[in-house]
Amino acid sequence: MPTKYEQIITHIFDDHFDIELEGFEFSRSEINDAAECLGLSPVSNVGDVIYTFRSRKPLPPSIRSKAPKDREWVIRTTATGVYRFDLIPHASFQVNPQLSEISVPDSTPALIHLYKQSDEQALLAIIRYNRLIDVFTRLSCFSVQSHLRTSLDGSGQIEVDELYVGLDRRGAHYVIPVEVKSAKDVIGYVQVDNMFELCAQRFPNLTPRPLGAQFLDDEGIALFEFERLRDGVGIGIATERHYRLVPHDDLPDHLIAEYGRRIDD
Repeated sequence: MPTKYEQIITHIFDDHFDIELEGFEFSRSEINDAAECLGLSPVSNVGDVIYTFRSRKPLPPSIRSKAPKDREWVIRTTATGVYRFDLIPHASFQVNPQLSEISVPDSTPALIHLYKQSDEQALLAIIRYNRLIDVFTRLSCFSVQSHLRTSLDGSGQIEVDELYVGLDRRGAHYVIPVEVKSAKDVIGYVQVDNMFELCAQRFPNLTPRPLGAQFLDDEGIALFEFERLRDGVGIGIATERHYRLVPHDDLPDHLIAEYGRRIDD
């Protein structure tokens, strides 16, 4: 039996869909209009419907089946209270389970582990205390703001989990927005696309390096760097690394020596 959210988003999609269209807009108000039409109770948190199909679960099979073989439907925000179904090459970015892990001495204060309120909040703190953005990017990085909310032309309101700026040895400046996810969620294409747009519109003179961070099922940490593909439209993963925070005593000398012999890209 489809969930309430699945019934609502399917109803909206079917109201607008035409096989000749590669995208179409719908308004925020249509979510509860659809609920009423289906005889369902109103949705108290309307934005959660959109977030669910961007980050927590795929769109219903009936919607996915209406996409060409090499493309997928996603939901973008185009303005405040206005959304758009669009066809793109892929809807989310998945962790590569074949990558080996890099052990890093855990510098996280014990109180952070003890009183964390959510996986996402914990991950942001762990990344910051262990300087994993610096390690991953090979830059000196500084957190500017957590949970940055702003409006972008063509995208409406967006939120970025954390915004860093970075400096390299040549003196070049970088803007580094970071999207974080728990192990059960996924990093969506639209969220990454919004990070690129944030860099372009708010920091046009800085080099953009959008990143994703995600807890693994066994509490390891995956970090991703994204890049625009040559077509200028698609987005791919440029680099992915997996890290594991370990007590200092669990990092033997021979492992440190092995890391020193590795050839980095």
